[in-house]
Amino acid sequence: MIQHEGTIIELNEAKVTIRLYKQSACAGCHAKGSCSVVDQSEIILDLPLPPENLHIGQKVLLEGSVSMGMQAIVYAFVIPLVILIFTLVIFQHYFFSELISGAVSLLMLVPYYLVLYLKRDTLKRKFVFRIKTGI
Repeated sequence: MIQHEGTIIELNEAKVTIRLYKQSACAGCHAKGSCSVVDQSEIILDLPLPPENLHIGQKVLLEGSVSMGMQAIVYAFVIPLVILIFTLVIFQHYFFSELISGAVSLLMLVPYYLVLYLKRDTLKRKFVFRIKTGI
């Protein structure tokens, strides 16, 4: 399990907003090279409100599976890299100069990230963090 400690900063009827801080434990984590939490001093997450009694300022522990983290890495980095390299090689070899090939390759990422954006609700259901209290 991947765990991050955070503080509840906002509650409403539909969601809980949690602020996560960069922790010294991140330095020893095996996923630190690909975790976006490591790159920031703090991160804000909006999660569906769990049925537990929560209050603003409460310390909580967010848990997610390692496989969920690996899937996120594939969606965010691996697939775009494959798209970029594939289109760069194809366009440079068959059609255009390096400049045009590079520009077209970058533009090919726009539809991919647009699809990710449109599927954000599906991805939110797929990437679920558990909130643990009493830490």
